[in-house]
Amino acid sequence: MSPSKLNYPAVIFIVPIRKSFQIALNRTVTNVGPPNSIYKVLVPQISSELDVSIDVFLQALRFKSIGEKQTFTVVASGRLVDVICTSILWADGQRKVKTPITMYAAPQ
Repeated sequence: MSPSKLNYPAVIFIVPIRKSFQIALNRTVTNVGPPNSIYKVLVPQISSELDVSIDVFLQALRFKSIGEKQTFTVVASGRLVDVICTSILWADGQRKVKTPITMYAAPQ
């Protein structure tokens, strides 16, 4: 199994160096906080000079119970020549949870 398919908390993209790419990865998270929690996503702004973007599909994680699972998708696209490390933030007004993201450009 490819490392990108494992459901680790971090999201790691290995992309072709200097070539256009668009890759989507799913992550499943489990609510360990209180029931009836809503975590809204904050996606980082990446410098336009880097020609890379990150989008998250599922703008909010809506948990009704403890132990409930939700799946979201992170899509990275653009053209990369180096490494980018950032994170998306999930916040409910009291708690904040980070999902680390690393994009690494490698020769194919």
